[in-house]
Amino acid sequence: MFLRKLKRKTLQDKCPQELTIPTPVYLDYQTVFDMLAVIEDGLSQFQEIKTVYSDSKNDSNVDNARINSQGKIPLGFLSMDGEGGFNKSREKTQSNSKEISSKKIHTSVSLFAKLRAILTERDKVKYTLDGESSVGDFVEFKSKFQKIEIVRLINTMVQAMALGNKFTNSKSKTKLTKEMDEICKLIKPIGDTLLSCENIENARCLIELDEDVAKQFNIERLLRGEYSVFGKIVRVEEYGFNIFESTDLGLIKSDYLDTVLFGSFNGIVKEDSDISKMFNVPDKIPIIIEGRVFIVKPIAIFI
Repeated sequence: MFLRKLKRKTLQDKCPQELTIPTPVYLDYQTVFDMLAVIEDGLSQFQEIKTVYSDSKNDSNVDNARINSQGKIPLGFLSMDGEGGFNKSREKTQSNSKEISSKKIHTSVSLFAKLRAILTERDKVKYTLDGESSVGDFVEFKSKFQKIEIVRLINTMVQAMALGNKFTNSKSKTKLTKEMDEICKLIKPIGDTLLSCENIENARCLIELDEDVAKQFNIERLLRGEYSVFGKIVRVEEYGFNIFESTDLGLIKSDYLDTVLFGSFNGIVKEDSDISKMFNVPDKIPIIIEGRVFIVKPIAIFI
């Protein structure tokens, strides 16, 4: 009876009732390593496990040998006191011991799951973005993602222009102006590293991807589903966010830049052209994201 209880307890310890296994589609593993190293005062990716077995040669120990179907009894059990009287049996047993050594290897995903579990257990993670959220907070939330407005606008115009050119002769093909070509070059890194989150109440949230990490994943996949974000708030803007601020265009006043962009769009989308039939130039170019804006640096984006 004692053995059955002990075995059942061991199985429960190995198989917790609630086990969350994240499947990341984006993972900043270097940040995971660094944070765990800080929390645990150093980090080892390898854990050596040793198990010692004894081959019993005493008939009086047959009942105890039922612990293992192969007749091998872990010495840890033999040292225990209990209903089975293991200590007494140990005195009468002659055995040949052998030691088995193995290594448990951690992966970046298992370490992320560990980091997330530690921070959650210590109540360090917030699940909403609101007026009490501040820089430095760990957050986790679900969201769908899309490119920011100016990126979607330019990408749509370029695609419409490419499609329109397929149905016109070589003399009538539309080309990007020099100004718009430069803007496309400036906007590309922004489009590759900033994504807008949907379904965030009372605020806008942008996730700022690490450029080097993003290269290792299919980021376009993020635009085709809903995922969980686990990360850290790195910035809060109460009165709007200029998406060009990290570029050379950030030095230009937004009103003037809006006028320049509007003129550049109209210079391409000429009246009665094929592209004008597919694409409308908006009255206002979305350079400033209005209202409160949270910038979140994701540690992981996962299912």
